Amino acid sequence: MGKTTILVVDDEEYVVNLAMVALTRRGYEVIVARTASEALEAVRANPGRIALVLLDLRMPDKDGIDLLPILGAADSGLKFILSSGYFEADVLSRAEGGVTFLQKPYTVQKLAAQVETALSQR
Repeated sequence: MGKTTILVVDDEEYVVNLAMVALTRRGYEVIVARTASEALEAVRANPGRIALVLLDLRMPDKDGIDLLPILGAADSGLKFILSSGYFEADVLSRAEGGVTFLQKPYTVQKLAAQVETALSQR
């Protein structure tokens, strides 16, 4: 069947590195995008391959909330974790249902737990 693939979309190098190390050590395949444009390109280039998107709320070229429906339209099977330093209620009130939230800064353990939770949801 192969490894589960996760797309990490964040423009902060530290966050990208933390997520890559944490997720690859747990057996996931990781694709990195540092902009909304790169994220959309990655989803389109890997139809049906990406199971989960770890998506930063604030990026230079597009808000993560605005990117959610675009990525979802490109691949309807995607699951999402929206990550932000803002409060969960503030962020999720702007997002459509079915999005999991991960508060920044996060630990490797919190990231792993949230990924497992998001992947297990229907």
